Amino acid sequence: MQLSLTTDYALRMIHYLSAKKTIVPSSEISENLNIPQQYVQSIGRKLKKAGYVNIMLGTAGGLSLIKKPAEISIYDIVLLMENSIKINRCLADEKLCNRAASSYCVIHAYFAGLQSLVEQDMQSVTFADFLKKKVTPKLYLTLPSY
Repeated sequence: MQLSLTTDYALRMIHYLSAKKTIVPSSEISENLNIPQQYVQSIGRKLKKAGYVNIMLGTAGGLSLIKKPAEISIYDIVLLMENSIKINRCLADEKLCNRAASSYCVIHAYFAGLQSLVEQDMQSVTFADFLKKKVTPKLYLTLPSY
């Protein structure tokens, strides 16, 4: 799995808004995060539709968080922005296994365990953690046996 540029931008926007704790003009977000203005607006609309940000129009307008940083995980934003977060296609849909072997395939079991760890780790990290600068991946955990 490789995150799209749009997802990277969305993550950085949420982090920036978390740190600002106020209405931030989209031009400021664009300039400070080096994200094209149209991208900021497009991502902002998607984040608004999902209930993460509010968009105010006008000269004093901009974007602001609706939820607290502690209520937004990395997983939430990645899942919103990506079509799939699965690291192997057979994890997204077992019918995509060209051998119909997902129930006994050791490769599938390995990737399923790794997928679970990745998702658990992303769910455990919120934007409040980033503000505290206390973020370390926990993927050093032992994978389940298969």
